[in-house]
Amino acid sequence: MSQKANRPGESIRIGVPRILGMFETYPFWKTLLTECGLDVVLSAPSTQALYEKGICSVMSDNICFPAKIAHGHVANLLDQDVDRIFYPHVVHNDLEDAAAVNSFNCPIVSAYGEVLRGSMKLGEQGFPPLDSPAVSFRDESLLRKACQHYVRGLDVPSRRFRKAFDAALAAQSECREELVRRGRTVLDRKHDNQHPLIVLAGRPYHADPLIEHDTSKILSELGADVIPADAVSGLCKPRWSEWGALSQWAYPNRVMKAAQWVADQESPYIQLVMLNSFGCGPDAFIADAISDVLASSGKIFTLIKVDDVSNTGSIRLRLRSLIETLRWSPAQASASNGISARKSSVKTERPSTLITPFFSEHYSPLIPSALKPLGYDLHTLPPPDTLSVEYGLRYANNDTCYPAILTVGDIIKAFALGDFDPANTAVAMTQTGGQCRASSYVPTIRRALAKAGYGDVPVYAISTKGSRADEESTIKLDSRRFFSQALHGLLYADAIAHMYHRCAVRERHTGEALGLRDSYLKAGASCLESEPGSLLPLLTEAVAAFNGAIADEAPRPRVGVVGEIYLKYNSFSQMHIVDWLIAQGVEVAIPALSDFFLQYFINTKVNRSQHLAKFALPDILEGPFEKMIARWNHRYEAVLAGFRLTEPTMPLSQKAALASEITSLVNQYGEGWLIPADVSYFATLGISNIISVQPFGCIANHIVAKGIERAIKQHYPSTNMLFIDFDPGNSEVNILNRLHYIIDAATTQCHGATQ
Repeated sequence: MSQKANRPGESIRIGVPRILGMFETYPFWKTLLTECGLDVVLSAPSTQALYEKGICSVMSDNICFPAKIAHGHVANLLDQDVDRIFYPHVVHNDLEDAAAVNSFNCPIVSAYGEVLRGSMKLGEQGFPPLDSPAVSFRDESLLRKACQHYVRGLDVPSRRFRKAFDAALAAQSECREELVRRGRTVLDRKHDNQHPLIVLAGRPYHADPLIEHDTSKILSELGADVIPADAVSGLCKPRWSEWGALSQWAYPNRVMKAAQWVADQESPYIQLVMLNSFGCGPDAFIADAISDVLASSGKIFTLIKVDDVSNTGSIRLRLRSLIETLRWSPAQASASNGISARKSSVKTERPSTLITPFFSEHYSPLIPSALKPLGYDLHTLPPPDTLSVEYGLRYANNDTCYPAILTVGDIIKAFALGDFDPANTAVAMTQTGGQCRASSYVPTIRRALAKAGYGDVPVYAISTKGSRADEESTIKLDSRRFFSQALHGLLYADAIAHMYHRCAVRERHTGEALGLRDSYLKAGASCLESEPGSLLPLLTEAVAAFNGAIADEAPRPRVGVVGEIYLKYNSFSQMHIVDWLIAQGVEVAIPALSDFFLQYFINTKVNRSQHLAKFALPDILEGPFEKMIARWNHRYEAVLAGFRLTEPTMPLSQKAALASEITSLVNQYGEGWLIPADVSYFATLGISNIISVQPFGCIANHIVAKGIERAIKQHYPSTNMLFIDFDPGNSEVNILNRLHYIIDAATTQCHGATQ
């Protein structure tokens, strides 16, 4: 990132912040933009003063330090009077290993430009715009198209772009080769107890001295040779099937390959030190897997957590302890220890019983019935409780998200209490496969089971297309039959949930709405198992029953609930705040779960239009499937129209259009653009008081919830948003106190509307 002289006389000064993914791809972008005739201005090296200059615009206080410091770098570029600021939305990095599942960036690295744009007023009057074109380094032809589309908007001729693009690819390749070359030079030296070799593994942005707090320098001063993970990650063929983690993120994949190489080395003087930023979502999953791999080979796993308040003295003390151990007690370093938490052996016959964690009072009752006609006897576990939290904290990495802790706890509890026989039971879990860390639930559960002594219990991923990472442990469903079952179940459950939430604060008799909900979900489960089409007549009956339970149709204070999928629908995980709000006389609006799954059809179109994906043969089926969905959705809506408190519905495509005015539809991790879409839809219904529920440290919601709050309020000025982070240590009093404020706002709005 040396600042070389740019071409003289060029008019457009484009600022590039020295942040996040730029530490990986800067050679490419610097060359491309310069060769296209742009004057590239790189922000200054990180300093404490630079960091503090941007801290006031940070939207989330528990986001990682590399994201926080990005605001200071943008402020530095603003001081340099640039015309534009450039931070691309890089969804995929280069797939360095064809056997890996994917090469995603985490949501922070991909999309932090969204947060910077909104929080620092970029593009508003008096501020330069931030350009954030969506690109993928996984496919060169798609990358070429995306880059050409971007520079065409800057009036760069096609011929000049073609030469610039080829030069940029060459520059990126040359830089990477040089990095590996320099690392191999150090690797070729002799290493002993006086000169150990430390592979310093982390993210590319951990090369920033302020972020890494001089860890590499300290190691060198202690007598160690230090090389980055890049130098050795290509020296071994990864055995992904043996890892207790999903190989889906580009940077963690590189770290895991480096860890495997270190584990394969016989010398006790070759060790790995891993840098971890506080709040890093993926690292909560891969750190345990790396620890297991290193321990199985007798290597020491040293994890250094760094953030904006890290103490260099404590880092030096830990590193000195490592070096002294290698210097005086190498045998201790090479002693094998630790448990094996890799994939459990797959039984030739699937166990007779399948269990799955409880998800939601509104949807879990239908899940077993949806799979029964497909030949699977699935049992839904009871709702989570405090014992689930205890087991989850004991057997899951405590840095992982709260839903994962509860899910692990539910499963371990089921075996620990003797509710299911481990010898005849398997666990079934869905796996999303996206940028969110929820994709890693399956390996996380496997590791927890092994740690708890149930390592022989198989864990299957439920999928309609199989898993590249773990095909033998995937329950591959008949796509067409499952789609029909799931569609009917979702539309029916959404309708029941909608009527319940509208009726609960207006019921004639206490508990009547809840009784109707549970009764019609139970009846719906029977219909779904035998004949899904019979759900429509049953819904007609349910509409009449809920109509009869409504005491009056007078307006009530209304609050919308959006956020992370598990917390939004699972009562225990959100400390029953929906039930509490209803008890206070507040009507709660919760988005339909079906939208979460049906967004797939919009996402695939967006990805093709943004040059992130190519058209594939299965995409031909999208049209017929969408028509079938629309047809059945219309039928369910026609029945629901008879409900006394029915409201205007909005097609998901229209919600997406509203969301696109706030954020890019390329944001598809976690709930993605659905959060601003739901807020926008609620605004059309006059619901302006919104609660966003999310796990503490949710990397997706850092972007698409907290990160775009200002952008949401620009479009809907009357919106009042309350963000609540949930984790095992939440204070009920604190949360209830905060909820009172939003109740007061909703009550004031309701009274104002009725006067």
